Amino acid sequence: MNREKPGPSIVQTGAGTLNPGIRKAFQEDSFQPHPLLGNRHLQTIVPAYFKRPIPGEWPALRGRVFTLFDESQVSCRCLIRNEASPTLLVLHGMGGSGSSRYILGLAEKVLPLGWNLLAPGLYDVSTEGKKPTVFHSGCSRLVEDLVKQARDQLGLSLIFLAGVSMGGNILLKMIGEWSSSPPPWVLGAAAISPLTDLPGSSEIMEEPATLFYRKRFLRKLRKTMLRDAVRYQNYLDSEKVLQAGTIREFDEAFTVPLSGFSSVDEYYGTQSSGPLLGLISVPTLIIHSLDDPILTSWALLADSARNNPCLAICLTAKGGHVGFFSRHAGQGRYWAEARIADFASRLPEQPKCPAAS
Repeated sequence: MNREKPGPSIVQTGAGTLNPGIRKAFQEDSFQPHPLLGNRHLQTIVPAYFKRPIPGEWPALRGRVFTLFDESQVSCRCLIRNEASPTLLVLHGMGGSGSSRYILGLAEKVLPLGWNLLAPGLYDVSTEGKKPTVFHSGCSRLVEDLVKQARDQLGLSLIFLAGVSMGGNILLKMIGEWSSSPPPWVLGAAAISPLTDLPGSSEIMEEPATLFYRKRFLRKLRKTMLRDAVRYQNYLDSEKVLQAGTIREFDEAFTVPLSGFSSVDEYYGTQSSGPLLGLISVPTLIIHSLDDPILTSWALLADSARNNPCLAICLTAKGGHVGFFSRHAGQGRYWAEARIADFASRLPEQPKCPAAS
């Protein structure tokens, strides 16, 4: 199977840097896997089913619906205690929600810092008769509108953006598209196991070794489709969606007709964040494991990404996909979440990363 690296990425030419000491410290692979979860599949699967403690402030979260520029509506779980404090906004992964386990984990770590929390569910909840919106892996314009509306309507000061897996691709694509003009109120960003290469990762997801993950994702995606089947029925072939045996087939039957792409190849070929990593001018931490069983790491190894002084890219030897289940108990058990909270808490003391030119 052909798995050649993607083409050359855009290179940032800005002259400044993220604080070199911070950048070096967070690029270091300090992850020590739990001794019983050294295998990449165990690292991926076990943490996904572990129950997390509910943060004490979690019951105080309230729902809010934002109407976006295309008239789609997004429900967001919000906890705003002090508009002047930083706010963590987290984008979930494929089939996830605003209550996914990793969002609980991040909330547990940043809420004690006095931060606010926004956790949108990336699904169109509007009930009007319009064509439903699909929040696909590259829907950066919709998410940008969501972030700006949340900031304006809630009167927030600084926002720290985080994304996981699919949400990581949306996030990195968005801040890469901002290039030299990020909003001044964006404090920083972080991504765990981000999807940065849609074509390459699609190939991996069709291999026999990923059958378990493929079935799990498809089960979640079909459930989402069936939940709103009446709205979808006039815009796609529901039977074709239900018969999809791979993520590519699902996207071809569901994402493409609802999102306006001419083909699944156009979707995969235009929506990856990898080619934009060199343009990012927001201080950003990316955590990705080299043994991730379902996503490639090529884009993170490219010179344009590694040489971007605004990116701290931590490539670990172990960790699986959104796993990073540590040998250490307590706050450090979910290592990637702890690293993000640590990174975010240091940024208010650091100068902004200069914009790319």
